[in-house]
Amino acid sequence: MRSLTYFINILKKFNIQPISISEISAISLVHKLCFIETYVGILDLNFLIERKVSEIEKYWIKKISDKTVESYKFIFNDRIIGFISMGASRNPNFGGYEIYNFYIIKEFQNFGFGSYAFNQLMKNKPNFYVEVIARNRVGCKFYEKQHGKKLTRFYERYGERKIMNQVYVWK
Repeated sequence: MRSLTYFINILKKFNIQPISISEISAISLVHKLCFIETYVGILDLNFLIERKVSEIEKYWIKKISDKTVESYKFIFNDRIIGFISMGASRNPNFGGYEIYNFYIIKEFQNFGFGSYAFNQLMKNKPNFYVEVIARNRVGCKFYEKQHGKKLTRFYERYGERKIMNQVYVWK
């Protein structure tokens, strides 16, 4: 078991910084990697592989250009290891604010980076939520650890599959 000192020393090398337009290519590659790592075995493999980096880049350009969206990269030892994007709710019935994406490369999970980033960035955000693919056990467990309360489930289409999503809320 790792000591508290170990985690404190690791977090000293961790930074949260806004994503700039010049980093879109790097963020898009991390996004693609995280998406595959997270959803292999859950979503159709062709759907995961066929998602083009150029499409992800367009997504990030739109996010970064939108002043109502906050997007941050996670840096460890000068390497982008993850990101978060959040902003106005797409479904006001769930909350006023939404986490759109929150990923950390698998090899950097379980070091406290996600919990630290979540608590730093969400501490002043009342009434927010996140939608998680219900079969993403790692993601669901993470949000439950952050005291998210299950609100509802719904189905959404990902490629050829209808997949159940779980909504977690913080009020």
